[in-house]
Amino acid sequence: MATPETVALPEEVAEIGMLIERARVAQAAIADYTQEQVDELIRAMVWSCAQPGVAEELAQQTLDETQLGDYNGKFAKISVKTRAALMDILPDKSVGVIEEDLERNIVKICKPVGVIGALSPSTNPEATPVIKSINAVKGRNAIIIAPHPRAKFINMTIVEKMRGALEKMGAPSDLIQTMAQPTIGKTEELMKQCDFILATGGPGMVKAAYSSGTPALGVGAGNAVITVD
Repeated sequence: MATPETVALPEEVAEIGMLIERARVAQAAIADYTQEQVDELIRAMVWSCAQPGVAEELAQQTLDETQLGDYNGKFAKISVKTRAALMDILPDKSVGVIEEDLERNIVKICKPVGVIGALSPSTNPEATPVIKSINAVKGRNAIIIAPHPRAKFINMTIVEKMRGALEKMGAPSDLIQTMAQPTIGKTEELMKQCDFILATGGPGMVKAAYSSGTPALGVGAGNAVITVD
């Protein structure tokens, strides 16, 4: 379990530093993209994983590696959930002026955060990287994904497909990066060096994200129990 006191090895610090540097270069390359351009990028990213034939392969690979869940659930997540997330955010404005309050003379202008560090769990390694990545790129940010060790191979496969989609669209593939060999030390270091954290995982990892000193949004296991009377 990750803790705020975890100390990364020097080589882990250096590896994360290189990923951050590449991410910043890629993010700067799309800092002036229009709304239409970023929306085209996220469409291509989702299609690279959710298209027929590919989604089936990713679902089976996820099940084989993690031994969690079932095929139908994994297939639904990668083929339906990712596209639903795309449709949900496509209408949103994320570039330039997004709101004007004429009475109070306030104008809200969207700007990139920079490099986002994303924690991905073993329970949802097929959809989480895609959904977090499209949200990052939607805001003209770069993202580095720290996968659960139990899902590192499917994570790499999905990331490579999205990177390929970005290249085909003429955008830098380093907008999306990941770790081939994830460790607690690397994940802790990523949370220290990035500009913002999106943490999905167990209670320990989410707590570590909020304790890292970097702005973070986290969610742990399970759904909220709500009673409506």
